[in-house]
Amino acid sequence: MTGCVYFIDNDILRKLAIFNLFDETLKLLNASREQARILATARYKFERDWEKLKNKRAKNDQDKFINYEKTIELIETLSQMSVETVYQDLFLRLSEFEGIDQGEAILISHVIKALQEDRSAQVFMLTGDKRFLKALVKVEMPMIQIGLVHRF
Repeated sequence: MTGCVYFIDNDILRKLAIFNLFDETLKLLNASREQARILATARYKFERDWEKLKNKRAKNDQDKFINYEKTIELIETLSQMSVETVYQDLFLRLSEFEGIDQGEAILISHVIKALQEDRSAQVFMLTGDKRFLKALVKVEMPMIQIGLVHRF
């Protein structure tokens, strides 16, 4: 694994899309799109949100500020992670914790997998979900507690 790899949660992707800051964020991190990993569900989430906005069923006022066409095009250019390619035991255990949703369990499982494949890997997770971070603190698994230090 060369350089840093950034595992990006859908919530932070959405926040960056609202302000059109994805590429600027990568520049700030001195990273390229090839170093970004997103959830395979991102496209479907944004397409669903866009459909709700078009049908005037959007619950979040911020949705109207997202350029959905551009965001979906961006998503199609990024490497995607799915549940099929994670350590299933770890994914299932993380999914049991209140406050950790499936997408977050997938992200953490991919981060841990990358670290186990290359202990010197420079991997980081970008999230804007405080509820998830509070739940993650309660996970009493050494591979999580040790592996994720300074990676958010």
